Amino acid sequence: MKLQSQRKPDVLNKLVKHILSSLDELQCCNPADDFIIGQRYAYVDCLELLQLFTRCIDFDIEKRYPLE
Repeated sequence: MKLQSQRKPDVLNKLVKHILSSLDELQCCNPADDFIIGQRYAYVDCLELLQLFTRCIDFDIEKRYPLE
């Protein structure tokens, strides 16, 4: 069980990195596309939840990825 609990932070950190990478990719997409807007909202919402459980997000998410 100890090995499994050690993997949780690693998985969460990898998930955060993946979401951040995906959000960065969406920065250059058409901001008027409803699908893109929906993706950004979903990713930002996920990051805000993950921020409660991890220490790897030490910035204001909505300032870095504003939802207009």
